[in-house]
Amino acid sequence: MFASLTRRKKNTTTTTTSQVRDLRARESRTVALAGSLLIRKHRSSLPEAEAWTVLEQAAVAAIDCGAPLAAAPAVAAVRDRFPDSRRADALAALFLEASKRYEDAEEICDSACEEAPAESGMLSARRAALAWGQGDAAEALRLMFEHLDVFQADAEGWAQAGDWLAASGGGDGSDPGAAAARAAFCYEEALLHGPTSAAAHARAADALLASADRVPGSSSRSSAALDAARKHYGAAVALAGGGGCARALWGLVACEAAAASKGARSNNDNNNSEEGNAAELAALALLKKYAEEAPTKVLLAKAALEGLGALKRV
Repeated sequence: MFASLTRRKKNTTTTTTSQVRDLRARESRTVALAGSLLIRKHRSSLPEAEAWTVLEQAAVAAIDCGAPLAAAPAVAAVRDRFPDSRRADALAALFLEASKRYEDAEEICDSACEEAPAESGMLSARRAALAWGQGDAAEALRLMFEHLDVFQADAEGWAQAGDWLAASGGGDGSDPGAAAARAAFCYEEALLHGPTSAAAHARAADALLASADRVPGSSSRSSAALDAARKHYGAAVALAGGGGCARALWGLVACEAAAASKGARSNNDNNNSEEGNAAELAALALLKKYAEEAPTKVLLAKAALEGLGALKRV
């Protein structure tokens, strides 16, 4: 029995860890505390390379918690040990940015990118993040796409560009629909390098649904975007094991509601039937999920689904 419980706990922990990583969730406080404790009390038992990795991760986590001063000794130690490392340069730039020493951080990034552009992927992405942190969305996007022109396989960079486009409306906010379409393109580029990520499919679908929603009236562009959004939401549901991704299930329902309001359904009757059935199945899966995990919100979810027309034949 103990072995069974241990295995169950291990499987649950593994699943939770993969979900946190997949959704890009942060547990910075835990990492900072655990990392600092590990270095203080058990550094001698760690392999040399692993000790420096833990020290770096603890420093990044402390910075992420808004405590750059607590990370200062670790940042200095890493820089002293690896003076020619671009990774150490990126850590130093992150520390300087958190300390609001933007010019010093930019100097490190610019210097590294000029000296060895092919080896400075983290620094060129950090340079774009510096611009974003100072509120210059247009410059951040320009620098990020400049980075991606060189490092086209940077899935995190593509996902970050998509997030920035979705948040800023393309930098100038002039055309939200076009910005959403560009964000969807970025997320789909990220998917090329991580096609089994349910969260990445859901992010791409969110952007496609937003771009379809911002096309006035019914059009082939709106219909194509909705079809692509459905496919990505469906992939997210499948990769999450059916009912595991509530975000994608709600997305399928929203796609059907958007199609109904725009008259943007496919001309194929079979496609119409399949899409409507998918929305109904998603609605049923959502009600089951709420009943199991948040029973006090079942009536609220049911009302929302009825308002979107997903329960009319349930």
